[in-house]
Amino acid sequence: MVDHGIPMMNVKEKLAEVEDKVVELRRILKDEVQPEHDDILLLKFLLSHHEDPEEAATWYRKAMAYRKENASWLYSEECPEEDLVRSIFKVKDGMYSRDGEPIMLARSGESLKNLRSRGNVFEIMKKFERWSTWMKERIYQECDKLTRTTGLLHKMYFINDMAGMQLWTDLRIAKGIGSSSNVSEMIHPQLIEKQYIVNPPAFIRIVFATVKPFMSKKMAKKVVIVNENNKRTIEEKGTIKDILGFDHASVKFDEK
Repeated sequence: MVDHGIPMMNVKEKLAEVEDKVVELRRILKDEVQPEHDDILLLKFLLSHHEDPEEAATWYRKAMAYRKENASWLYSEECPEEDLVRSIFKVKDGMYSRDGEPIMLARSGESLKNLRSRGNVFEIMKKFERWSTWMKERIYQECDKLTRTTGLLHKMYFINDMAGMQLWTDLRIAKGIGSSSNVSEMIHPQLIEKQYIVNPPAFIRIVFATVKPFMSKKMAKKVVIVNENNKRTIEEKGTIKDILGFDHASVKFDEK
């Protein structure tokens, strides 16, 4: 029998469990805690950093510094790179698991095929990184709202369809994708639940070994490679549809 869904954390219960650590984190940060930041946000930083108040405080400061430095585009209603990214990358959002958690789907094999036909690949990847961070900020705010409404910690799922990926050209580009995830992880604690890689190429282990050094250890642990024609995953039994109630294979992308 398949275990449908991944259990969500009860925020109230977890706050009670780590109350002393939240108090300690506030003590360390003192006046650095912004007025709008409550115990739920501090809890997310604690959960993302081994429930260690000292470590959580360090990353809270880094996140706030990044947000301040990049506020002009991070909080903008529109992202300047939106049209460019959408014209190249096959990425779709606005989808949800059976438990109401956001899902983002990318067909990276098709995307990289489009990217290879463009000039200034690495310049485009820089713009993609900013767009990706901007988009995840929107999803992060949505997850935060759902968390506060339901009392359960909501996160997002990322499904990466690698069908059509080619080895040597795409490995260089894959490094940029791995690096971009670290920015989001810094400023969006507890955003990603799992990253599923589907339709993996035969050289998937080489790809992951190349990208992994550019990802944090926490992010790397969230990656699940789906094998056997998507019928089973390495870490979980059942298909993605069994687990999330979402059929990624049936999603259609509108042509721009």
